[in-house]
Amino acid sequence: AQATQPAQTFSRTSLCLEIMEAYLALTEKRALESDGKPDIGVRSLGFPPSVTFLALKETQETAVETAMRANAMAGGSCATEETTWFILRVSWSAEQALALFQDGSLVRDKNRGGWRLFGQLDLTRLSHSWAQATVAAIGYEAWADYVLAGKYQVKMNGCCQGCQASGAVFLGGKAFKYEEYCVPCWQQFFTASCAKKEELAEECSMEQ
Repeated sequence: AQATQPAQTFSRTSLCLEIMEAYLALTEKRALESDGKPDIGVRSLGFPPSVTFLALKETQETAVETAMRANAMAGGSCATEETTWFILRVSWSAEQALALFQDGSLVRDKNRGGWRLFGQLDLTRLSHSWAQATVAAIGYEAWADYVLAGKYQVKMNGCCQGCQASGAVFLGGKAFKYEEYCVPCWQQFFTASCAKKEELAEECSMEQ
């Protein structure tokens, strides 16, 4: 995600009246990383450098949905296992919200039902609380909608080059030599790739 702010995407009107409360859903690992810290942001929560803002949402449900989509795209287990989310609720006074709006730290994102926070959440100055929600496995079809639909071409009567199953397959792009795989095989691939990246990241951090 880039820090650019297209005018057609964001609205700054009546911000101090609209933004009184927002939600952010995190995995247990990231919630524990923020525990006891006076402020949190994309770096302290361990997000990759490509993430430049916190995506705050209008409702707890939208926050969880957004986190689950990110989990699916990162090869998470939400397709086959129930997932637990730790939901941070923060509240601003009208004056606090207006100050963030005026310095550009907080930007309305109407298309995605929330706001983008460029900077830190100073929990010492905000009313906040934590909640927890457990969500059942979403299944392979919903996972495919999150990750594969719109990116890879679907072929309804194909043969998976991984498990040899017949049926719907998705064609990988050039990087995958246009090979065809079923949704479970794609999900397993994304999960393995994500695990490998985390291992490499941990090795690098230990060497530094």
